[in-house]
Amino acid sequence: MQLDKHVDAGGCRNIGMQYFQHAKYTMFCDSDDYYMDNDAFLKLYNHIIDCNYPECVSFSFYWEQFKKISEPNQLEAPWCRCVDTKICKEFKAHRRKQNDVIWYFRQFDCLRRVEYLKDCLYYYTCDNPLSCSSNIKTYKNNNRVLASYFYLLADLLEEKFVSPDIRKEAAHTFDIVFKRIKNNYTLKSLTDIIDNGSSPN
Repeated sequence: MQLDKHVDAGGCRNIGMQYFQHAKYTMFCDSDDYYMDNDAFLKLYNHIIDCNYPECVSFSFYWEQFKKISEPNQLEAPWCRCVDTKICKEFKAHRRKQNDVIWYFRQFDCLRRVEYLKDCLYYYTCDNPLSCSSNIKTYKNNNRVLASYFYLLADLLEEKFVSPDIRKEAAHTFDIVFKRIKNNYTLKSLTDIIDNGSSPN
């Protein structure tokens, strides 16, 4: 499918979800990453059966930037877990940068059972020169990215999370993003976004 406009990773995921009619679980893979081997899905499949079909399975991955294998955890990225498709469809990703954060918080605020698989299934790369992760310094002052920071702060303030743990984590994330804006952007950068009416959509 070829789109007539740029929709970011979140928009692409939402479009892809329209074609998942009968899938029990959903996984996402970033375009610059890959799964470790051909047995990754079989290992995950067996673990899901052994755990009697949990709503979510979080698995270990190799973090290229730090040259190490992570423990299964609740990262805000969608690529280190396998989630019930019904839940994925209910909580659509935002069509803008920083889209993973709210998507993650909304899901984990309602998930009743999450299982963890220590097997390393995914290779997360940060050194690809074409990756957004590698080029964040080159676009950090872009108005569109800056707008996404503000929208993320607004989303975190407006969301009514139920779980105390998620509320605490959302508040912590808000503090991190606020400090990032304060430390990395000049007053001119902040006023440009207002003057230009830049939108993240």
